[in-house]
Amino acid sequence: MSDPRPRPTSTTLAFVLAPSGAIAIGGVPYLAVELSRSGVDSPSLMFWRYLFALGMLLPLALALRQPLASAWRNGGRPLLLTAFTLGTFQTFCYFQAVERMPTSVAILLFYVYPLFTLAVQRWWQGRRAPVITLAACLLIVAGAALMAVGTLRLEGVRALDWFFAGIVPVSYGVYVIVLARYTRVMPALTGATFIQLGLFGGYILVAATLGLKVPAGAADWGRAFAVASIGSALPMLALAYSLPRLGPAGFGIMSSLELVTVVVLGVWLLGESLSTSQWLGVACVLAGILIYRPPREAPAA
Repeated sequence: MSDPRPRPTSTTLAFVLAPSGAIAIGGVPYLAVELSRSGVDSPSLMFWRYLFALGMLLPLALALRQPLASAWRNGGRPLLLTAFTLGTFQTFCYFQAVERMPTSVAILLFYVYPLFTLAVQRWWQGRRAPVITLAACLLIVAGAALMAVGTLRLEGVRALDWFFAGIVPVSYGVYVIVLARYTRVMPALTGATFIQLGLFGGYILVAATLGLKVPAGAADWGRAFAVASIGSALPMLALAYSLPRLGPAGFGIMSSLELVTVVVLGVWLLGESLSTSQWLGVACVLAGILIYRPPREAPAA
């Protein structure tokens, strides 16, 4: 049997795919806001997002004869269950945080997660993070903080709001650590399909509990499909390929390009102007991405 572990030469492609997936996700808020205005709440959007994305990935996996049955026995089951439980939980909490408190605060707390993964790996596996990895993580957190300057208004934020915002980097950090372990042993399309199936299953329960809002017309259905394709199917493939090759912290560093994408699209599409501190924040995030180098040894899950 061939060794399923990522080959060192595949790291270069992972360096391309991880930020590419982040750029795609960075465009999602500008589609989601129109759906929100027409009455589609975030749990309902997640349901349609994962349904459509699964409708893209599963037929593709079957058409390409992906080893779904053998992968199910060798890591697919825990991968799906992790997405069903922890994946659903962390996405639900993230959108609750965004809706309950200033978005900049929720995003700032979210991008602490690469640092959290380093701490977990140090405590759990005894792995000391390279200085360059720690520096890159700190630059990204500093960049997110600088981008949030001027919008960090916390009046009226309640304890429950802080819970949702604070639990996201913890839950997402554990989530990617577990995903990294199981995506190592199967093709990226197979892993992405199992993850997407788990997330869709989780949001079936959420929709059954909270209700399901349906897009109002053709334009909204088109936006929902766009969110699913560029905001879920493509990034999920990038995650399933890049995460086991870069490791949780490395993947988080490269994926922080999402922050820059949101800012650039805001300037380009909405004509927003940025302060000097916000431009410095963009520079810090880009610097963190550019200085990062993966460890010599293959990342462990």
